[in-house]
Amino acid sequence: MIILSLRNASVILNGKIILNLVNFDLSEGDSMAIVGPSGSGKTTLGRLIAGWYSSATGEVLIRNNRTCRMVEQQDNFIAASHLRSGYYSQRYENLGLEDVPTVEQYLFQISTIENPGQRFVDIRNSLQKMDMLPLARRKLLLLSNGERKRIQLAAVLLQNPDILVLDQPFTGLDGSARQKLEELIFQLRKSGKTIILICDSRHVPEQIDRVLILEKASVSQFVARNEYVPPDPEKNETGTIENFLEKMRPTAPDPFEFAVVMKDIRVRMEDQDILKNINWSV
Repeated sequence: MIILSLRNASVILNGKIILNLVNFDLSEGDSMAIVGPSGSGKTTLGRLIAGWYSSATGEVLIRNNRTCRMVEQQDNFIAASHLRSGYYSQRYENLGLEDVPTVEQYLFQISTIENPGQRFVDIRNSLQKMDMLPLARRKLLLLSNGERKRIQLAAVLLQNPDILVLDQPFTGLDGSARQKLEELIFQLRKSGKTIILICDSRHVPEQIDRVLILEKASVSQFVARNEYVPPDPEKNETGTIENFLEKMRPTAPDPFEFAVVMKDIRVRMEDQDILKNINWSV
């Protein structure tokens, strides 16, 4: 059954066409990846589907009163912690974080905005689905990148949407965290949710049903995953990335054999190992 339809949908911002006459249908319980070069309109399409933008032409139809929610690429954890800024190593420290909410407190705060009757038991169930229950009492800004992505997803799941739009959820994750998040996303799909994933064109998950390719604000292809062919590595004015790096090699003989050597390096902050037994030569 068709759950989502776009008919000649367009987005115009500040007089500029960001999306132009987009058409496609998506069935209930299916999954779709939105790919394309930078500036092609991927995030704008996600926001249009989620209802953040209105279509300047045509229409966006979500059938049978189904609901849609979007998880943005960037989280709002610093603002939610009432801080003006943060820094990368903050997750390993406890300096100035006395008033920063825990994961559980944060989810309760944002969920009760839309649902005043939200209970902590619902929040714990959502955390359990994301395999995050042991982190319920951890300070929000002490989470790793992968943990932050899963908390964003847990927050949206509290609203029990039928359609999930995920904007670049794998950005900044290592291979292990990416695989874990990918497994969680497709467990949600198996539970009946319709998944729309905005991602890199070379890293479309195999489990995806269909791929929508945007180019210059328009749909260039809408194909089954097994028919999708990722693009060749992007070229710049100097050719491929490999050629570009080759041209950067110094012409004079190298004055040293190693640029960096690390032997049995260990770094700790508070009581947590950040680096342990690192041996690395460049």
